[in-house]
Amino acid sequence: MNKYLFTALVFLLAFSSIQAQEIAQLTLNESILYAIENNVTTKNARLETFISKATVKETTAQGLPQINGTFNLDYNPLIPVVFLPNQPPFGDPSNPSEVIPARFGVNYSSGLGVNMTQMIFDGSFFCGLACRKNLDTVDKF
Repeated sequence: MNKYLFTALVFLLAFSSIQAQEIAQLTLNESILYAIENNVTTKNARLETFISKATVKETTAQGLPQINGTFNLDYNPLIPVVFLPNQPPFGDPSNPSEVIPARFGVNYSSGLGVNMTQMIFDGSFFCGLACRKNLDTVDKF
């Protein structure tokens, strides 16, 4: 069995045409553009420009109004019971017991909050905006 399997594998490998790499015919200009495009230093420089543009947008966004909102909903399945003495002002004269149970609370409670902040003045922010203009001119080169 192993002998037949080995023979079939040898025939498959011998008669199949395997090419490891493709040969590309490039002109001089195409090869120069290919080299520039795939150069590690060029790729890193391109990534650095993307990172710097994202950082500039992030810094610019800090000067814009910031709006934050919150909402919470609480459910109390069991409201705590507090026992109060059966005396005035809480007392009930029709109840013969010495204490009366009282529940303080609600089953559902919710809250809604909105917070808005605006940067009035920050010298480093305005300096960063001025540097952004210089970065834009450098990026064009």
